[in-house]
Amino acid sequence: MSACTGGRAALAKSGQTTVYVAGDDGDIQAGLALSFVDNGDGTVTDRNTGLMWEKKSDDGGLHDKDNSYVWNPGGGSMWAWLAQVNAEGGTGFGGHSDWRIPNVRELLSIVDYGRYNPAVDPVFNTACAPGCSVTTCSCSVAGGYWSCTPGAGGPAFAWGVGFGDGTTTAGTTSTARCSCERCVAACDWSFDHLRDLII
Repeated sequence: MSACTGGRAALAKSGQTTVYVAGDDGDIQAGLALSFVDNGDGTVTDRNTGLMWEKKSDDGGLHDKDNSYVWNPGGGSMWAWLAQVNAEGGTGFGGHSDWRIPNVRELLSIVDYGRYNPAVDPVFNTACAPGCSVTTCSCSVAGGYWSCTPGAGGPAFAWGVGFGDGTTTAGTTSTARCSCERCVAACDWSFDHLRDLII
């Protein structure tokens, strides 16, 4: 694989820093360092992608880490939950009304393969304690999180990411997954420049 230069995109590092074998990911450390900032309003911004992520709480509210939803539209679905997030407080969560469910590649972008149970950067799992809100903590569970990406065979299955170890799986869309509703704000930054990536 060639190095990317001259304004071309670089992919993020996996987060793995332990070297098990010479030449493995922990040894090579290819890519941009994972880089996130807590915005102080219940959101986290990925400095590499520009995506803004919802933080999770442990307060039993709309953003609670233990909430579970099905993928299929209707009552009890992540889509119904998303509508509530976009209407929250009259202006939307964190002052934004453009929240959406991330696609599977976007959801994988916050996985840190150097961590386990949950496999996310500490900005997504800090000071989590019963009763904490999205402005006082950030919670993640090691379970499956839905993406908006349906399976190639149709909407009976959709892709999700297991934040225990960062695996991707296709799950039955009628089954509730834990914390399936971590959402991301739309941004004007796009991945169009990745077509120039040399591999």
